[in-house]
Amino acid sequence: MGLIGSDGIMPAAEFVNAMADVGTQTRWWQNPTLFWFIEPSDLTIHALCLCATILSIALILGFLPRLVLVGLWTLYLSFFSVGQPFLGYQWDILLLEIGFLSIFLAPGRITPNLKLEREPSPYIVWLFRLILFKLVISSGLVKLNSGDPTWQDLTALDFHFWTQPIPHQLAWYAHQMGPEFRQLGVAFNHYVELCVPWLILLPISRFSLLPWIGVTASLLWLSLGSITVSLIVWIGVGTGALYALEHWLCARKSWVPDSGRSSRTMAFILITGLMASVGLSGNYGFFNLLTVAIALLCLDDRLLYRLMPASKLQLIPNELGQRSTVVWSAIAITLLCVMVPLNSLRLLRVFAPNLTTSQPKDKEQSPSKGVSAIAGAVESLEQTASHYFGPFVLSNGYGLFARMTTERYELKVEASHDGQEWKAYTFEYKPNHPNDLNFAWLHMPRLDWQMWFAALYPQCRQRWFFSFLDKLLDGSKPVLSLLDDSPFDTEGPKVIRVSRDKYQFGGEGSQSQPGEYWTSDPVSPYCPPLTAAQLKRMLQPRR
Repeated sequence: MGLIGSDGIMPAAEFVNAMADVGTQTRWWQNPTLFWFIEPSDLTIHALCLCATILSIALILGFLPRLVLVGLWTLYLSFFSVGQPFLGYQWDILLLEIGFLSIFLAPGRITPNLKLEREPSPYIVWLFRLILFKLVISSGLVKLNSGDPTWQDLTALDFHFWTQPIPHQLAWYAHQMGPEFRQLGVAFNHYVELCVPWLILLPISRFSLLPWIGVTASLLWLSLGSITVSLIVWIGVGTGALYALEHWLCARKSWVPDSGRSSRTMAFILITGLMASVGLSGNYGFFNLLTVAIALLCLDDRLLYRLMPASKLQLIPNELGQRSTVVWSAIAITLLCVMVPLNSLRLLRVFAPNLTTSQPKDKEQSPSKGVSAIAGAVESLEQTASHYFGPFVLSNGYGLFARMTTERYELKVEASHDGQEWKAYTFEYKPNHPNDLNFAWLHMPRLDWQMWFAALYPQCRQRWFFSFLDKLLDGSKPVLSLLDDSPFDTEGPKVIRVSRDKYQFGGEGSQSQPGEYWTSDPVSPYCPPLTAAQLKRMLQPRR
């Protein structure tokens, strides 16, 4: 309610009303939400959240899973479309993308029964694996495409643990483990994000798995000084060639295949290891768990059968379930024909980031007519796909920390009755003072995240931030509930200001005191002292 409620920072009702001048068909398509049909009042927002909670419990209990997933996806998309800056993170779009595909993976019976249920379509299973491939390899390629030197020289983790949005205590301890540990962590991240995804789509047998890992790890290590996308292409080509060679040997009956189960299992183990390390060193809510949930589809049923307790084995049928019906198979193939091109366009953008119709300044570097034609066609396809499918968040691009931030700034919000004595607001999760580190667990502290993004800029020009300050002066209870503490309990302040401080982890050789995690220094004013009247003039609606 503090984010999009009627007295929140960016009320959903104001957003819906602002779209009133847009054509009905256009606004429904570009911002799909149930709030076009019901007023986004506080009561209806609570009601939809309650419905979503009930549906989530029903999904956990296995009641009508396919229908329940339709409702959950619709509700989350409804909030996503009106959430404005607070509901557009990469884990939100990943949840929507996977939530939509899960509708076609889920059992169709009222209550699932393994002995009666039809097995899921293999096309849907491979679509999930394609999404996992896109998610992981895009995260690696964006780091290379950005040209950030910290990813090239393995120093990214020298900054990441303390410059990430909301670090916690384990991040401080990880940072203290020394430069060799941090460099090893970056190398592991590169290997998992750039080499391991190929094991998902082009699996190799267990006989060649260890040699393949050794060769790709050595190739990656030798190339870190001047790493390029061509390295990743060669790894993919090599994987495909080895895969083809094994099938040729299988045809001659001189090799025993395992259908790539070993390589996909190895991919699951390494990706899960990376997600565990990221989740243990930062507050990212459900993002890491969601990635591991997708990676579960890399595992083979035979492996899960071996891992299952003996007392539960009778629940598993001895033979495979019935195949999908013809109608459901046709639906799965249709979805495959739509989703594969959409995801291919996303992958093409990270594999060939410079493929665009924009003309370079240097005529000697101008692309040939053939390349320009291809680039124009790709851009046209992207625009068409974005127009028709973008609002429904069916296929998305990913890539966290493409450029590593090497400095950390925190915003200090203070208010006063008289402009002389200033008192500071404290946030629940982001750092407020030198000994402040907090666990958010699975909670998603969206205001604290947005404060981190806002602090990256030396001056404030974002509308949501001025609205946040306005709500603090008004004493909005929903907004104040998002904070850890407000120094004004009865009479609200008259003027508010924001300053920008520079933070860095303490440790050996730093100026931090014993028991303090941070060293901090004031940098500059972020917002000058503002009154409620000044903020309301700044927030007046504009055409």
